[in-house]
Amino acid sequence: MGQKGSSTKQKICEVAEKLFAENGYKNVSMQDICDSSGMSKGGLYRHFSSKSELLLSLLQKEKRVFQDIQEGKSAIETLENLLNIYFEDMKNCKKSLAFALYEFVSTENKITLDSSNEVEKKYWQELVQYGVRTGEFNDVDSDMVMNTFLYAYRGVMMWGRILPFEEKTFENVVESVRYMLIKK
Repeated sequence: MGQKGSSTKQKICEVAEKLFAENGYKNVSMQDICDSSGMSKGGLYRHFSSKSELLLSLLQKEKRVFQDIQEGKSAIETLENLLNIYFEDMKNCKKSLAFALYEFVSTENKITLDSSNEVEKKYWQELVQYGVRTGEFNDVDSDMVMNTFLYAYRGVMMWGRILPFEEKTFENVVESVRYMLIKK
């Protein structure tokens, strides 16, 4: 895809993310995305074949866990990079896709979401195992760390739309992972 195609796709993603965050999944149509982005339906469908494909593409954040490990970066540095992504998401939970995702799962085939969830689990399992091997992390059960963190994170993302959270809450969620993993 050329520069123009990439910038068009980026524009579509920005518009769609805003619409999904504000209105949920059910209340946004491909026509709404066209109208808000100024694109034709043909232009939109050239980049995304469906509303579900577009939503799922928005959930794919650049997480460099596997690349960082292959490059020999420290487990702690890799963990901090990953936690920063999640922390920024939590700070912006009022504008998150959590509700749209909930609606999507309740109306669409959730198999694609299950596979996305599996990828996220693999990030955490690989990182924890890597940190234990390098001696930077405590010898802990990677599933325990992953489940504790991911479900706390997802709870913040969902409840953050309706409850006022202080930034300290997000700091506590992230700090709990450091506490479980990093050797003192």
